[in-house]
Amino acid sequence: MIQQESLEEEEEEEFRNVILGGSFDKLHKGHKLLLKHALKFSNRIKIGLVKDEILKDKFLSSKIEKFNVRKNKIIRFLKKIRKNVKIDIFPLSDPYGPSIEDNTITDIIATEETLPRVIKINKIRSSKNLSKLKIHVIKLLLADDGRIIRSSRIRVGEIDKDGKLLVKKIKIKY
Repeated sequence: MIQQESLEEEEEEEFRNVILGGSFDKLHKGHKLLLKHALKFSNRIKIGLVKDEILKDKFLSSKIEKFNVRKNKIIRFLKKIRKNVKIDIFPLSDPYGPSIEDNTITDIIATEETLPRVIKINKIRSSKNLSKLKIHVIKLLLADDGRIIRSSRIRVGEIDKDGKLLVKKIKIKY
């Protein structure tokens, strides 16, 4: 079942376990929306944080924040919103993490881009006789130029963490 922008009853919240994952480099507006969305469904959130070794081949990998820096930024952000949130951040070294094995997880937060992987996670869970996760999809946020806010764009200095343009692209006619 795929839910877009759904809200659960408050009393149900304490029984839900939400999972999401990513690199969360340069914690930006899009990451924050994803994390806030998870808080709508539960006070218990599992976050798969991509390990440093996995990110070494990414564009401008030398500018990617280290695992503990990214982890601490996520914790500070979530605790600022809800002091009593229970956060379990684990190192993620594959596309699935515990989402394909842990029967206590009830919900998963995805973006439009990660939806195909989340659907595959539910297929794997079904093949293991685990209940399917309730899928919550959020839209990717766009920067001022109409393109997706991405950590890589922040690393190159193209946009800031709120999607504001830091450089203007110019076209040169010859």
